[in-house]
Amino acid sequence: MQGSLYTTLPFQAQHRISLQQEQQRANSAEDRLRSMSSVSEERISSLESKLSELSEVIGDYERLRFQDQQSIQKLRERVLQLDMENTALARAAQSGSMGDGSKDFDHDTSMDMQTIVDEIVKLKGLLKLANEKAEKPVNIEGLWATEICNRLFSKNIYRQHSIIDKMERLL
Repeated sequence: MQGSLYTTLPFQAQHRISLQQEQQRANSAEDRLRSMSSVSEERISSLESKLSELSEVIGDYERLRFQDQQSIQKLRERVLQLDMENTALARAAQSGSMGDGSKDFDHDTSMDMQTIVDEIVKLKGLLKLANEKAEKPVNIEGLWATEICNRLFSKNIYRQHSIIDKMERLL
């Protein structure tokens, strides 16, 4: 019996050594697996972070594109508005409502009061039309009330006084 125990011991020792080696290989494989898993998780985390950054950049570009489109639309509307104003002024100039361009109201003494008033009314209409289409309209009524009416009134009073003086001389 001793022989069989003696011969079995080396076999059991070999088996135990073999088991230990397999255990070490299994532990080593598990360590490599954990390491690979950790690297994969880090890579996934990095890719998710880059995807988030990319989404933010795309969102910023979309906002900028939308703002650019709004600006383009506003500029197109402004160009159309200016084109309409230009067309209206060109039509008015062609129709003669602005005169022939050679009239100088300050030096033309042959024009009567009614002709001057008619020209002013026409110009006032053109000014109102241009003001309505302007981006920053001006208070035209205040301008008319203070400047033009005062000038016409003072000229009219001067003419009335000169007519009265002439009549007094005749009497």
